[in-house]
Amino acid sequence: MSITISFHQKTRRPAGLLPSRNIDLGQWLGIGLPAVALAIGAQQLVLAMQSPGQAIRSNLRDAAAEARTLPMTASPAEVQQAIEPYFAGRTATVDARGFPTQVSVIQHGLDRSSCMDAAALTRRLEGRVVVELIGYRTAEQCAENNDMTWRIMP
Repeated sequence: MSITISFHQKTRRPAGLLPSRNIDLGQWLGIGLPAVALAIGAQQLVLAMQSPGQAIRSNLRDAAAEARTLPMTASPAEVQQAIEPYFAGRTATVDARGFPTQVSVIQHGLDRSSCMDAAALTRRLEGRVVVELIGYRTAEQCAENNDMTWRIMP
């Protein structure tokens, strides 16, 4: 008579404060989707609470960073195509004929308070790329309807 003995080790789970459990995809989606929606909603709320000058400053800073990454041999059409998306939703014109020395961005139809806010916050942005407002040295120069021009100098 022969006796066969087999040994099977039990897998042990580390002891912790909470019991170990498996979470299925539905539970992850139930937790993850509302968290992502909340984060996106918070970002949009912050953007909506920006003053016009802050929004213009942010757009100009992002466009300047993009202009810096463009090759010096980029055509005016390529530069315009790269810079214009930063001003989507606004009436703006991008003139890239002077690239790589400069790119002009004209914001059209700014009201008086937006003009004064933009002039105060975006007169000159310095960094690896300089952004400079042309004109509008005083608040009196802001009329009821303004077309403001900035030079981006990569």
